[in-house]
Parts: sequence; C-alpha cells; structure tokens
Amino acid sequence: MWRRWIAFLAGILVVSPVWSAISLPAPRATNVTEGEILLGELNCVACHIATETIRQRLDSRPAPILGPDGLRLTPQWLRRWLADPSATKPGTTMPHVLADLPDTQRAQVVEALTQYLVSLQSPGPSARLSADPQRAEKGRVLYHTVGCVACHAPMERGEAGEEAFARAQTNAVPLGELAYKYPAGELVRFLQNPLTHRLGGRMPKIELTEAEAIDLATYLLRDQLTAAAETQVAPVPGLKWDYFEQRFERCAQLAEATPTTSGVTDSLNT
Repeated sequence: MWRRWIAFLAGILVVSPVWSAISLPAPRATNVTEGEILLGELNCVACHIATETIRQRLDSRPAPILGPDGLRLTPQWLRRWLADPSATKPGTTMPHVLADLPDTQRAQVVEALTQYLVSLQSPGPSARLSADPQRAEKGRVLYHTVGCVACHAPMERGEAGEEAFARAQTNAVPLGELAYKYPAGELVRFLQNPLTHRLGGRMPKIELTEAEAIDLATYLLRDQLTAAAETQVAPVPGLKWDYFEQRFERCAQLAEATPTTSGVTDSLNT
C-alpha cells in the first residue's frame, strides 16, 4: 500500500485541483511572473510569435500525443470536441478555434478534421474489456482509495457530508465523457502510464497492476456496460468464473444455483 500513498501524495502536491481548477507548476526560470506561468500553461506561443528566450522562460506544456503513438479516440467524441471543446470538457485549456466559422462551414471542417485524426490512429481493433459488473465494483473501490479523488470528484458522498461533496463536485478536475471518448482498452493504457500519452499532463502515475487498471477502467467506463449488454459482445481475453459454496449431486444443478461470488481472471493461479 505504500506505493499508492506515495502516488496519492504526489497527486496532491502536483495537481491540487480540489483547491484550484488549474494548478500552476513551479517556474524553472528565475523571476518568472504569474502571467508568464499562465502563458506557458495555456501554450499561447503555439499561435503567437515569441523569441527563443521568451519560449524558454515560458516552459510551455506539450500537447497530447496524436497519431499511432497516441490513444485511440472515438470519432463521435472527436466531432463533439472539435465543435466545442469547453462544452465537451469544462475548464479545458484548448481554445475554440472554429468558433468564428458559420455553422455549415464549421460542421464541414469538424468532419474533415475528425476523419483525418482517425486516419492517423493505429490500424486494427482496439483492445476490448468484458462488460463485467464485478470488475466495475472493484474499480469503484479503487477509484475512491488509490488517490483519484485527490484531483477528481468523488462519486459517493461518503462520510464527508453533503456540503463537502458538493464542493468537491464543483472544484475538482472534471473527467469528461470518458465512456463516450475511449474504447475500453485505451483507457487501460492511459491509466497505466498517463505521461506516456500526455507529456504535459498533471496526472501522476499510480502504480496500478494491469488487473487493477482494467478494474478501474471498467468502472470509469461503466456507462458502456448497459450498451454492451444490449448487443452481442465480442470475445475478450480472460476467464469468467463463478464460485459456489453448496453441495451438488449433479452438474445440472449448477444452472439453477446462485453463485456465492463471480468474476473474471486474467490468469489461473494454483
């Protein structure tokens, strides 16, 4: 558990979004003003001309990685994001660069950009997760214990009370529409090492095992479970199991019995 506490404390020290929607990093250059820090955080020199000396002082945040080395994003989310970033994720630092275009032209540009960005993604299907409520329940516990709620709003009121819960909902960094944004396996990749795909991100690496990352992703994408239940789900890696604490005279009785617990395992252990 010590590794999780270290990651938890690192999340508080690095991000601290419960107290601030945007946490400003410590400046690397000397005598850097708060305005310069904001210019770097918002990456203003991505559009505006600045000398190399100013660029070095600003220490601008790198953009998320796109293309085959980045994470897969659903085309539905990309369209919505490009059409209005702030409406898709309140508090985002991405400007609405298409805001001045007429509605018809904006829709055409959004579609062209969406098709282009999707074409850059890695070929082949994304890794799948099983629509398993048991894994989602494990992920729920992880979300509220490994440090996620140091930055993101808790999903449950807990013992803090209604006022503290409402305050956390208002001040925390929003997750956005994760179930609409990511194919399930892509969120697992992100949770295992966030800075690999988002070099300028503030989310620390929480030392999750692969199984824990899958559990947490299943919980965060739980809105996909209902949709998956209504369609034929493709096979995914893993073995689904049921455990019974009963005495059976024949195998046919299993079909009528209720398991004591169920789950999915990635490997068989003796």
